[in-house]
Amino acid sequence: MPLALRGWHQNFAAFGAEPERLPQHGLGSLPMIFPGYRHGALSANRLLDAFTETLYDGNEDMILTLHRERLSADLVSFSGRFASAQARGELGRQQLSPTLLAMVETARQRQADAPRRMREFIATIVDRLRGQRVMFFGYWSMLVDLATECRNLGVRRLFHPQSLVWCSGGTKGKVFPPDFKQSTADTLGVRIQEGYGMSETVTTQPGCPVGNYHLAPYLIAYVLDPQTGRPSPRAGTHTGRLGVMDLLAMTYWGGILTGDEVTISFGDDAPCACGRKGPYMHPEIRRYREQEGGDDKIACAGAPQALDRALNFLKDL
Repeated sequence: MPLALRGWHQNFAAFGAEPERLPQHGLGSLPMIFPGYRHGALSANRLLDAFTETLYDGNEDMILTLHRERLSADLVSFSGRFASAQARGELGRQQLSPTLLAMVETARQRQADAPRRMREFIATIVDRLRGQRVMFFGYWSMLVDLATECRNLGVRRLFHPQSLVWCSGGTKGKVFPPDFKQSTADTLGVRIQEGYGMSETVTTQPGCPVGNYHLAPYLIAYVLDPQTGRPSPRAGTHTGRLGVMDLLAMTYWGGILTGDEVTISFGDDAPCACGRKGPYMHPEIRRYREQEGGDDKIACAGAPQALDRALNFLKDL
């Protein structure tokens, strides 16, 4: 948790001659907005725990989430198996455990209630936090929905400009207007800091003004051939499947082979225009299809969509 909080600070830190990033004083007085579940085993939920215990002295009212419940590990696991079976056309062969069958009624109620919850969540943000300095940790789809509702209500510059807004996960297949990032930032009145990360790693990799993601020195990245698994040389620029070794992992194996196709520049032969040293990931990132060797890893920004699909499947049984 201390390392996660330190990483949160560093996400917004300035570098060199860049314009001053956002002030990080008084974080204990800033409410945190998270468009997901309050509790769970994913790193995002653990980060909320760290904020509650370290910054808010146990005051849960400082954290505003879409769902106050716990994200079920059983349903997350099922979501991954469901996504894989869906891609192979094998949904009819799924074996559902009694535990999952017992969740069907809860799933039905939760999905039926989802539109109302989202409307109330956005309304609460607009009514309660308008003009305030806040923190946000989430995904582009939520920020775009929030900005759209603000425009519908005639609200401009929703938050204080020194709010700390962190966004990751890409668009996850959704199609937004070409200028959605700038228009969303303008409507919300904030600077949106992008990053790249996953639930299996301790910290996220912050984006720079040029748009690249700079790898922390304790995250060792590999670019692998998607067919053979052979690692590319750790010099020059290479495109392939991302594998990482997280040196901060203390209670579990820190290696993870992702389903992401990335391009990484490793050496000084292609330095980033922002001036930072070391390896960096280019902004163009995509998921490998299963036919290309992709996997059924469902975590981080992909979890809400996968969980929704799985819950809809259970609801219709």
